[in-house]
Amino acid sequence: MSNPETKSSMRLFVAIPLPSEIKLAISTWSSNLQQQRQFQFRKWVHHEDLHITLQFLGDTPVQRIPHIIEGLRAAVTALLPFQICIESLGTFGRPNFPSVLWGAIGGDRNQLHFVQEQVVSKLSPLGFPPEARPYHPHLTLARKYNSEEPFAPSTLAVHQAPSSAAEKPLQWQSDSIALYATHMYELPMYEAVSVITYK
Repeated sequence: MSNPETKSSMRLFVAIPLPSEIKLAISTWSSNLQQQRQFQFRKWVHHEDLHITLQFLGDTPVQRIPHIIEGLRAAVTALLPFQICIESLGTFGRPNFPSVLWGAIGGDRNQLHFVQEQVVSKLSPLGFPPEARPYHPHLTLARKYNSEEPFAPSTLAVHQAPSSAAEKPLQWQSDSIALYATHMYELPMYEAVSVITYK
């Protein structure tokens, strides 16, 4: 990955990282799903790039990164670890030709929204305003449906979201947030510049 000191700016976002074992479980699940003709998406997310976005920051001068990290540390001072799970599948875009396949986030959603609100409140004064649309936590799994045969939304109910070996929803304890940099045309694409653990 690139050294931040060699760049004048970096494309940044803040997200909740996933544990390695959850990433691997999703990787196995997505590999199986890619063999199904109903799920012909052009690009599946590399398992190391899986995350739950909290706030997109965009192209940012590298000298601002220490101030962002300081703001993120302030955002998590009152937080405790909480449970997250993947409940179901959904899509964005046209129902028959979706642009994104995603996993719905369950668990302690109130706490997840609180984390997102804290991040936004600490970074807004630094020049990173919140998006106008409501926050919709999700896990992006694949992009750009790529088939001449229309996607059937009913397929989402037939093929369940990633689950554990015991056929239970994948769940884990969130204990940190991370500042990520995007490296276009590389795999994995996202690099954790800093990981901030809840106190």
